[in-house]
Amino acid sequence: MNPRRTNNVAPRDGLATVAFLKARFDAGKDHLDMFQPFVDDAIRHYKTDDIDLDGIRGAVRASTGLRIPAQLLKTLLRRAAKKKLLTRGGGRYLRSPHQNADPEFAKRMRNLRSVQIGLGARLRRFVEDLGQRIDSDDEALAALTRFLDSNRIGVVLGQSLQTETPAAEPKMNRAVASFVTKTIEEDGQDREVLEDIIKGLVVQNALLLRDIPTVGRHLHRLKVFVDTGVLLRALGYAGPTEEAAVGESLRLIHAAGAHLRVFERTVNEIESILRVYERKLGSSEGTKSLRGTPLTYHFLRIRATPSDIRQETALLRKKLQALGFRIQGFPKHIPEYTEDEQALADSLKDPAIGPGSDTERIRHDVDAVAAILTLRAGARPTRLRDAKYVFASDSAWTVSTTERWWYRDHKRGLEPLVHFRSVANAAWLLRPAGASAVPIQELVAVCAAVLRPSPQIWSGFVRRLDEFVESGALSDDESIAVLANELTQVELSDQEAEDDIEATTVWEIVGRVQDEQEARFRSALDTSEQKQKESERKQRESERRAEAAQAQVASFRVGAQAQAERLAAWPAGVLYGLLCGALLVGAVLGLPTEWAPPPRGNLLVTLAWWSPIVLFFGVSLLSFFIPRFHVFNIFSRLKAWFAPRILRALVPEEKEDDT
Repeated sequence: MNPRRTNNVAPRDGLATVAFLKARFDAGKDHLDMFQPFVDDAIRHYKTDDIDLDGIRGAVRASTGLRIPAQLLKTLLRRAAKKKLLTRGGGRYLRSPHQNADPEFAKRMRNLRSVQIGLGARLRRFVEDLGQRIDSDDEALAALTRFLDSNRIGVVLGQSLQTETPAAEPKMNRAVASFVTKTIEEDGQDREVLEDIIKGLVVQNALLLRDIPTVGRHLHRLKVFVDTGVLLRALGYAGPTEEAAVGESLRLIHAAGAHLRVFERTVNEIESILRVYERKLGSSEGTKSLRGTPLTYHFLRIRATPSDIRQETALLRKKLQALGFRIQGFPKHIPEYTEDEQALADSLKDPAIGPGSDTERIRHDVDAVAAILTLRAGARPTRLRDAKYVFASDSAWTVSTTERWWYRDHKRGLEPLVHFRSVANAAWLLRPAGASAVPIQELVAVCAAVLRPSPQIWSGFVRRLDEFVESGALSDDESIAVLANELTQVELSDQEAEDDIEATTVWEIVGRVQDEQEARFRSALDTSEQKQKESERKQRESERRAEAAQAQVASFRVGAQAQAERLAAWPAGVLYGLLCGALLVGAVLGLPTEWAPPPRGNLLVTLAWWSPIVLFFGVSLLSFFIPRFHVFNIFSRLKAWFAPRILRALVPEEKEDDT
């Protein structure tokens, strides 16, 4: 018998568990079949043959990290009894004798642990290269688990956003985020391992809530009203990474049958945000006064101008419709359906922001929650597929605060405001094959958010830049260029989240950014020069080829012309010979000789024959004085008449294009 395992489950065991659950989910196993192998294994390794419910529950938790509810565990034990692993008597369970471990289950778990330990080893080496220290591969997997838990990657509806996992150190958190991003970009075996873990977390959390949808389920009755933060990401205002992640999630939610909605007040809030950027991006003072948010980083990175923002504002509603949203106003407020709205408003006041500084935002959230409760008309659905209306936000603080307010007075049913990732993960459970990349894309977006500088670091950096501008060390335009450079965000993300940032550190960042800008300018200049030289070389080569082609055409035409002249000599000679022969025959026949026939008294015939003869010989006599009257010129002129026509037959002339 193995001794009882400790309750501190090893990270490799917990991650292997979720990966195994994901594989069972992919295989189409039902809710109980996914848990059954873990319970069976715990029975086989239990410390005694006498098994009690609390003991076996602790054994499962110690070996896998799963907290199986007592009622569910009773059902699983009854299934184990049917398989002859247990016998039941007197309200207790006795293990059947000679129970050996399941070799297939043990082999599968060993393989999963092995590949995940390999992932942990590579994470440990990566972190050590960044100057951090992790003592073991298990500790590296623990750091990965803390990262996933603290960012609520596997959250599903009905699961509290409060986590028992302690948050990682900021530097370690950023190091893990960098490793995850690199792993996903490389798209190798480690990405597959990571993807199995992420999807397994979703499946595990849904299983423990007993909210795994069955085949054929859909969300056709559900209307999802989306909050401002999600819409800003979907519209691309927080960067392409966020846009891709949210866009894919929205398509998945729509494919699951849900209807996408947005409140009119939410659209107004987005328009107000855009007007702030339109007003402030027009001046350096306004640009520097912007808070360090994903929108600020994005608009600075793309060098957005006030006219760009005005255009986005004008097209906002059409873009939302293109994303599949229907804009809807708040319903008429009915107090009997809503709860203590003032208590919620008081809870949503963030002490870190200050009193009265976010009143409009709080009022919007409170009114949205009241609108959902009004639309539900007093209904208290317990599952997503039964809830006709939910309000989805990506602010974990707002969701968890609303959750505490909702359950403070023992309110039952699904809370009106849920995390957007909860809806996306629930939709993925319905259509896992239709959008397999959704969980991994959400993880990419989470990593990008972790690697962005904090608002405190950003505001401290801006203050230091203003000091450099006032001292003359930097010009105002140079300070804006530094803020807009993407390298600035990368450098600032490595800084600790303090209210003040050292001037020397800022100057080092400015120096690196300026060096990068100069290197980029030189690279662009070199590229431009290379392109110009290449263009000139191609032009010279084209001219050389054109000259060679012209020379070849000229040579061909010379040869063709010589050949045409040679060919023209034949018809010219034939005609010239016929002329000479006709004249000779006419002369002979016209002479009064013994062999000539009598003229028959036809003087006209005689004149007709002799006139050309006299003309021919007269011209011939003139040729002694005027060369162009030489009789042989007739041959030359005939030849000159035939030659160009033969040449055109040999080399057809190209017709000019009238266009």
